[in-house]
Amino acid sequence: MERLRSWAFVLILFAFSNTGFSTLVYSAEYFGARPVPRIWENPTCESSSSASARINFSLNISKWPSDLVRKYSYAWGTPTNPAEGVFYLQEELPKLLELDLSLGNDSFCFFVNLSLQKEYQNKLRTLETLHNVPLDLSIDLNFPSEAYLYYASDNFFIAVGRFKISWGNARYPVSVAPVSPFDNITFMIRFSDFVFTFHAIPSYQLLTPPEYEIQRSYSDQHMAGQYFFEPSKYIFAHRLDFHRNFSNDFALRVGIGEINVVGGKYPDLIDLSPAVFYHNTYGEGYSNVAGGIDFSLWYRNSVNFYGEFFMDDFVSPTEVGSSYKPGAYAYNVGINLKSENHNLWLEYAYVSEWMYVTNYLPYLRINVRKFYIQNFPPTRFLVDYPLGFIYGPDAKMFSLGFESCLGEVGYSLEYNYLIKGLVKDGETIRWKWFWDSWPGNVSEPGATTPERAGEQGYHLLTARANFKNFTLLYKTVNLENHYLGLTVSLKW
Repeated sequence: MERLRSWAFVLILFAFSNTGFSTLVYSAEYFGARPVPRIWENPTCESSSSASARINFSLNISKWPSDLVRKYSYAWGTPTNPAEGVFYLQEELPKLLELDLSLGNDSFCFFVNLSLQKEYQNKLRTLETLHNVPLDLSIDLNFPSEAYLYYASDNFFIAVGRFKISWGNARYPVSVAPVSPFDNITFMIRFSDFVFTFHAIPSYQLLTPPEYEIQRSYSDQHMAGQYFFEPSKYIFAHRLDFHRNFSNDFALRVGIGEINVVGGKYPDLIDLSPAVFYHNTYGEGYSNVAGGIDFSLWYRNSVNFYGEFFMDDFVSPTEVGSSYKPGAYAYNVGINLKSENHNLWLEYAYVSEWMYVTNYLPYLRINVRKFYIQNFPPTRFLVDYPLGFIYGPDAKMFSLGFESCLGEVGYSLEYNYLIKGLVKDGETIRWKWFWDSWPGNVSEPGATTPERAGEQGYHLLTARANFKNFTLLYKTVNLENHYLGLTVSLKW
């Protein structure tokens, strides 16, 4: 009875609330790290509390793969690639029901999104039903997809929760990308011309038996015989952004960032410190550090030229041998052109073969593992999401997009040409992913990794249109696989 009363209270709150809510903002392009609180983008906005509900009923016709590429299949969890073959479509399909609750005052905001939708892989397997209603009761219980509590003032912001984060101005960043909402703690401090940002991101610590055997049986060459296999993996990241306006025409932002993956050992104070240089903490055997620089140059708020360079590893004179590190880096460069109602952008990203996977130990690869449970059929997914580039290591992609509106109709077109590296894993040819790491940095013999098996190209086209309560989405890969969905949304 008490539980029914609690649900009744929530439903009443949703039914009678009619105010807008303050939440995190991703469109504030002048910040090097996002999201930021709404008051940083619009200081005159007023915080308030609200609740809303949305029903998104979708009809579709499609020809799309439903099998997810997996490795090390075990009952308690199977490492899964969310991108290969399916290109993250399961992340884009509309949720049948969404309930948003936002509680805000002048400084604090609590937000949670609760959704009713089909289970992770069943979203793809049941596309043939032509709708998004889980009539088979295959309901995803892995909610909330987004939830956070934050405090914000004019110059300070701290948030704890589950939300997407992003670095730089690229549509497809190579350092920290908004691929999926991650659990994290983020804080930012604004100075006159600088912004300092810090993130702490946990990665689900469960390893399969083969992964655990690697973690406990291999050691870094600099720490031969010293093994780190405590069930722990955290990513700590910080960056400093410099802003400067030149006359009334030009504005420049330059950001320097660093990422530290700490795994196989519980973090200590030196790992948690936001101010030290992670490279100089020398956490050999349990730490993997990467860093880089990005910039954006604006002209009259109509032209934005941007770029990013990020490096995972390079060989220095103090390394133990020529094969200790393979050398790994990634970069992107792009331009965005704006007019009153139009936005044209193009971008190129390059990710080298061993980027994100220069360390043989599973806990020290630069990615975030998330756990999803599915009941129909029973499956436990250990989904390995990129922290950086959306399609992982060994990839190149050219992208071109256009966004505009025609009357009340907003629309966008995006074309991507992706070239993705392949590996031969036993008898299987598949994408290179976070399971295929460099074996040269460990001391013990026997470390192996699948050999490269060439590369494959993909032409990706995405079109969207919005008119009042209607949304149209079309996606195709190589003009062979297609998805066309029409969604009607009702909000109260």
